[in-house]
Amino acid sequence: MTSGLDSQDLLHPLTIGNIVNAGLRLYKQQFKPYLGVAALSTLWLIVPFGVAIALAIGFLALSPDSYSLLGLIIPAWLVLFFYCLGRYLANAAAISRLAYQELIHQPESVQAARRYTNLRQRSFLGANLLIGLIYMTVFITMYLVGTVSIAFLFVATGGLAFLQNPGSALLVNPFLMVFSVLIVVAAVLLQLLIACWFWVRFAIAELPLAIEPATTVTQSIGRSWTLTRRNVWRIFMVLLITLLITLPVQIVAQSSVGLVNGAVAAFLPEDSGGFLVVSQLILVTLGLVISIVLLPLWQTIKAVIYYDLRSRHEGLDLVVADLPVDS
Repeated sequence: MTSGLDSQDLLHPLTIGNIVNAGLRLYKQQFKPYLGVAALSTLWLIVPFGVAIALAIGFLALSPDSYSLLGLIIPAWLVLFFYCLGRYLANAAAISRLAYQELIHQPESVQAARRYTNLRQRSFLGANLLIGLIYMTVFITMYLVGTVSIAFLFVATGGLAFLQNPGSALLVNPFLMVFSVLIVVAAVLLQLLIACWFWVRFAIAELPLAIEPATTVTQSIGRSWTLTRRNVWRIFMVLLITLLITLPVQIVAQSSVGLVNGAVAAFLPEDSGGFLVVSQLILVTLGLVISIVLLPLWQTIKAVIYYDLRSRHEGLDLVVADLPVDS
């Protein structure tokens, strides 16, 4: 039995709608296996935080003299955290690998995909840390440039006089004050645009590591940078539409906070420690469930983006039509 994806829907070059539609259909068709990998991935991320909570409770029950052990426990916990983060990233990448293999009609078992990506978990961790460092450098630079620019405009347009006497300053130089406000707004929008641009350029940075053999961390990031060139707007629209699709789930989750607190309050006093623990535990569990459900969607969408970009740049003769569905 074939899916509703026919060849006309997925002829190259793929449109924005084709990419989102293909990702959603593949997400639906492979929901169970992808959900299992996403659950395992999320459980790995929970481990270090569970250990941290257990250690915190243990230290509260011990004497202050035991705090000297923190010098040993904190480095050990950091090692555990980065190991578990690597496992999380590797399993998340396995979902994209599974989706990509389905798209090219070379399906792979979950075990084989996880085995491949788990062997490269340090590379996934290194790639994400390097991208994080790039983001941090960009944001710090934008913050410093923005702060200096705003301070300069503030002084140049009579900001000091405005602070001393707002009414007279506006009368003397109203246009410059309005102009300075517009410049500040434009600067904020520009920073947001730059942030989105970098987000798109690194959106598929882990895909080459998960799919292309013998790819290093820097090569994988470079591949993402190369493949997304001249396609930033299209990819941004795909990611934005995907974000809007997941928005109702996020809204329901946020609106359920009051319901959860009300339900817990029916059994426990709101000013008690038990109320806080139970309500937070329920909310954290709800957040984890949502994360598990949405992670495969994002990874599948990124796999379709990667497939489309490779076919555009490298002319791969890949066929996406007639994805199998459950009978």
